[in-house]
Amino acid sequence: ELLARARATLTKKFGATLERPTLVEIFDDSRDFGVRTFGMPGNPGYLGVCFGDVVTANSPSSPAGGSTAWASVLWHEFCHVVTLNMSRNKMPRWLSEGNSVHEELAADPSWGQRMDPEYVEFILGDKMKPVSELSAAFLTASDNTDLQFAYYQSALVVEFLVKQYGFARLTAILRELGEGVEINPAIAKHTEDIQIIDKKFVAFATDLAKATGQGLDWKKSKLEHGEVASAADLLRAQPNNYWAFLAGIEESISKKQWSEARNLLDAMFKRAPNGFQTPKPYLLQAAVWRELKDEAKEQTALENAVAVDGNQFDAFVRLTELETARTNWPAVGKWSQRASGMNPFASGPYRALAKAAEELNQGPQALRTYETLLKLEPLNPAALHFAIARLQHTTEPDQARRHLLLALEDAPRYREAHRLLFQLQRARDAATPGTAGPSPAEPNQPPPKQ
Repeated sequence: ELLARARATLTKKFGATLERPTLVEIFDDSRDFGVRTFGMPGNPGYLGVCFGDVVTANSPSSPAGGSTAWASVLWHEFCHVVTLNMSRNKMPRWLSEGNSVHEELAADPSWGQRMDPEYVEFILGDKMKPVSELSAAFLTASDNTDLQFAYYQSALVVEFLVKQYGFARLTAILRELGEGVEINPAIAKHTEDIQIIDKKFVAFATDLAKATGQGLDWKKSKLEHGEVASAADLLRAQPNNYWAFLAGIEESISKKQWSEARNLLDAMFKRAPNGFQTPKPYLLQAAVWRELKDEAKEQTALENAVAVDGNQFDAFVRLTELETARTNWPAVGKWSQRASGMNPFASGPYRALAKAAEELNQGPQALRTYETLLKLEPLNPAALHFAIARLQHTTEPDQARRHLLLALEDAPRYREAHRLLFQLQRARDAATPGTAGPSPAEPNQPPPKQ
């Protein structure tokens, strides 16, 4: 369903035609993924790889695939399918990755990458590559942080080109690459001279970095480098430093000094009135409000966290719990779906989603969710078979009968299943002339506790 939506959305947006089917292979063993993708096991850090019309990806069930929303990975890779086909596989890596990260954010603002504190420091510290030399950023990255910044800067260049010159110019550049034109001449042809682009992009990125967390110092603190003994000393020495605030807040939380942690969070947020593009301040805030028993503020903090980072499974689960307690079923459905988009092998979000769907009279959604739960090999499959039968008994009685028999096979004394099975039998007898006879006695004892 997700890939079909990605195909429809992205081919229309880019004006692309995919002449061949796209093969997507998902591996639950990261070693198999490595062999299929690179010819050997290993190569950690890759969640998915695109070869034009073939995509390989780590399953969320593999150790490599459990830290990122699987939906964003597949959307990212399918964007590669579209742009590589448009450019006939003749595009530089930075433009390919930049387009895919940019389209992640367009599909869901919590996907992709944002201006986190380290990126602010990189940009203001003049560590960016010029657009004309951006391919080198992937080749010269010394660690994972440098590599992730290369992805982010590439997406930022795409955002800059779209905002300054329009999306049609971007697609024109892709088609120009497909004709064999080099990247810098292709950009210059459809926008401006590449040296002008270099200068304008630096100004664009610098303005964004300066607008992020105004009022805070973003340089790595002395505590990070082991030069200061305690967070309290660091805060006295650098009262506006982001990293010093984090250290002080975490130190207060570790000592269970919740009021002190709240005061430090309030002070940090006052210095950044526009908020943050990274989830950590909001997650710390949520943890403190939870301990202080203020669920409304805890919920606001969690919603702010997942708005800037969609890879927060625990936050989605907690939001589902809070909304379930309020019987806010539309919100329960929303957050449980986000949780299953992060980890589709966790049963809790599906149970919440099914409950929300039933409360909202969304029978088909509830049915699909219960069927998914059965695939996860639950401890009590009889209850799920009965739930499916209860939803189907008026519309698909034969299927409902089958699920009731499966429930009774697993739990022979399941009295509610017996009652519904008798009800279905009476309805079948009434609909078939000449077959009606005495019905077996229904059990009238209450169902046993399970």
